[in-house]
Amino acid sequence: MRCFLAVSSSTMPKHRAAKSKQSETTSASTPAKRRSGRQSAAAASATAKCGGVSTTAAATAAAVAATAVGSDSCDGGGRGAWTAEKSLSELRSVYVANANPGYAQSVKQYMRNQFEFYGIRAPRRRQLNAEVWQTINISAWSGVHVHSLIRLLWNQTEREYQQFALDLAAKHPDKVLFDYDHAVKLFLDMITKKSWWDTVDVIAPLVGTLVTRNPGRGRALMDDWIKHDYLWVRRVAILHQLYFKKDCREDILFRYCLARSHETDFFIRKAIGWALRQHAHVHPSAVKQFVISNEAKLSSLSKKEALKHLGGWPQKKAT
Repeated sequence: MRCFLAVSSSTMPKHRAAKSKQSETTSASTPAKRRSGRQSAAAASATAKCGGVSTTAAATAAAVAATAVGSDSCDGGGRGAWTAEKSLSELRSVYVANANPGYAQSVKQYMRNQFEFYGIRAPRRRQLNAEVWQTINISAWSGVHVHSLIRLLWNQTEREYQQFALDLAAKHPDKVLFDYDHAVKLFLDMITKKSWWDTVDVIAPLVGTLVTRNPGRGRALMDDWIKHDYLWVRRVAILHQLYFKKDCREDILFRYCLARSHETDFFIRKAIGWALRQHAHVHPSAVKQFVISNEAKLSSLSKKEALKHLGGWPQKKAT
């Protein structure tokens, strides 16, 4: 019978020990090299399908392909990696533990009973959100994964999940705006599902940032949205320049206000007045002249809101 002895590297001749360690290192690195090779091939394939030109769309496709080849986790893989579903579970446990049924009922009524709530007040909710971001290491997530989490959150019943998604988008805009086409589709879905002013008015500035980064396509998109069938999309078009200050395109603002001035919906009329009032902080005389010149076209609500900090719109005396 043959007998095999376990020989440690310390008992081996030096040249054999070095060779053994080299062999172990090569073997351990082989799976990583194979994974890297597959991901590189996926990225190259995506670029080739776009005519060999590295465009934003091609880069996005490559990222998605690489994700499909490798781990679907959000921190590079490994034990304990955070997926969108696992992150939602973590967030749910935090929200449930901090729920306030009494306040939930009050805020539900304020929002016309359209949504369910955990009843977590905004300051506390933002504090909890920041803690969850740290727990799930959101800063390490790719834009693709952030989009998947936002979509998952948007499908949840309680309104706090949509608020978490908006807080996340405001905190990490680069992850939401990583690709123009993907961002437009995401924003449209967010605007047209579970629509109300509390989410739409937070999305509008994000859309404004997208337009700023893509001025040609972005302005063409807003020209389409101002004519959109859905009123909340039109509201976003009116409000997307809300915080542009001196960079606001006055001609576009005035044109959009006149384009929807005939509407009777409260939220459109209010948006017109709000957008004009905001611009009045930068160019008060221009806004005042616009309102006076278009007195017959603008609603009383729009005029009142527009001139709120400019002395207000004069009320007609009773005869």
